[in-house]
Amino acid sequence: MLGVVVLAAIVVAGQSKDSDDSPATPAPTMSAAPTESTEPTPESTEAAMATGDAPTNAKGVWKDSSKSALVLTWTAPAGDVTGYKVEITYGSTWKEIASLPATSLSQEITKVSDNGGTSVRISAIYSDGSLGTAKAFGFEGEFK
Repeated sequence: MLGVVVLAAIVVAGQSKDSDDSPATPAPTMSAAPTESTEPTPESTEAAMATGDAPTNAKGVWKDSSKSALVLTWTAPAGDVTGYKVEITYGSTWKEIASLPATSLSQEITKVSDNGGTSVRISAIYSDGSLGTAKAFGFEGEFK
């Protein structure tokens, strides 16, 4: 206990000595908030364009009993939808696997491996170029 008191006294004395001997310079601090960049990123560009409604009821249903293929389906949102974009990822980079006309409300994907997991997202493309992106969902295994 005595050691803690002595240590606290040394720290307090050291702080008062530092403040008496040196000019008032603020100590550097770490910011918890991220810094903003003026450079557009793919995420920020996509977010800026995401103004339309997203497809709803997006899901995947096994095409066969061997569970080698999934049929992705969704419900069209209201508005002037000109098409759909289907994307998948195995990590952090999304890859477009299909660009479909507005009349298509399904896409088949094939399981190529039981390893890992695949996330899927579906976006409605509007006539003004904006996107409405549905919440991503996933499946065990690698799909293409």
